[in-house]
Amino acid sequence: MIHYVDSHAHIPICKESVGDIIEEAVENHFDRIMNVGYDLASSEASLHLAKTFEWIDASFGIHPHYLNMYEKEIDTFLQTQRVHKEYRAVGEIGMDTVKSQTDLSLQRLCFTQQVDFAIKHQYPIIVHNREADEEVYEVLKQFPGIRGVMHCYSSDRKMAEKYLNIGLFLSFSGNITYKRSSELREVVKMVPIDRLLLETDCPYLTPLPYRGKTLNRPVYVKEVYKEAATLKNISLEVLSERLMKNYYTLFLGG
Repeated sequence: MIHYVDSHAHIPICKESVGDIIEEAVENHFDRIMNVGYDLASSEASLHLAKTFEWIDASFGIHPHYLNMYEKEIDTFLQTQRVHKEYRAVGEIGMDTVKSQTDLSLQRLCFTQQVDFAIKHQYPIIVHNREADEEVYEVLKQFPGIRGVMHCYSSDRKMAEKYLNIGLFLSFSGNITYKRSSELREVVKMVPIDRLLLETDCPYLTPLPYRGKTLNRPVYVKEVYKEAATLKNISLEVLSERLMKNYYTLFLGG
């Protein structure tokens, strides 16, 4: 039987009710879902899910879009959340030169601050990168031994090699099913199977054949699995077993 993990989801803001999403995930043999925080409220919502459902994990962090709201409170926020054992990662953190209204220097400062916190307290990181490859890489390479994942990877092969070389996982979403994503599919092919994760980023990036018909939700990671298995030329069974191991290695201590 094939089991699934979704390494990056935002269940509380999906269109469907939390109860329906949970029921659907159970029926479709999901073993783990990482519900990702991006500000104070979403981090606490993730924590609530993780406390309610043992197989759902939580992360906490401040996304670059929201740094102006929390700039002076980030350290307090991080220290306060650290007491909860259900948190498995710091994220979604990173840099964004497309949609974020936050000054790039502030993004860099706060990203560095959160990465440093994660390293000191032995959390992996979940990294948001929107057309900020060099900026993100310049921060991350300062931290030898860093653990984490480049979420919803959408950059080229050259950057993929750089991130892999500093020890990071790469996670791919529904965009690998899109017709215009041929270059990204080539990146999927080259990523070592033991450094690969898959995700939905729901309710965003709905994969084909559901794109344009409905918002994304965890069960649609099955379409991402199908595409990745084809690209890697392996069976869904082999892929699912490896992705489970990768998820546990990164987020659950092996």
